[in-house]
This record gives sequence, C-alpha cells and structure tokens, in this order.
Amino acid sequence: MANKSFSNVLLCNTLFNLTLFWIFIRRAAAIFESNFVEGELYEK
Repeated sequence: MANKSFSNVLLCNTLFNLTLFWIFIRRAAAIFESNFVEGELYEK
C-alpha cells in the first residue's frame, strides 16, 4: 500500500512538472515570436 501511494505521488509530481515545463516553453516561444516579429517590423 505504501509503495502504491508513493508511486501515485511520483506520478502527480511528474505530471505537475511537465505542465509547468509546457507552460514555460509556450511562454518563452510567445516572447521569442513577438520579439522576432517586432524586430522584423522595425527593420522594414
């Protein structure tokens, strides 16, 4: 029983970390994209 609850905690922790990682990647991509577009607009 202890092992089962431990694996459940580990699974939830992994999903939580993946969610944070996904949000971070999306935010970084959006920032990079907006900076890139702004740079292109300034050059034109």
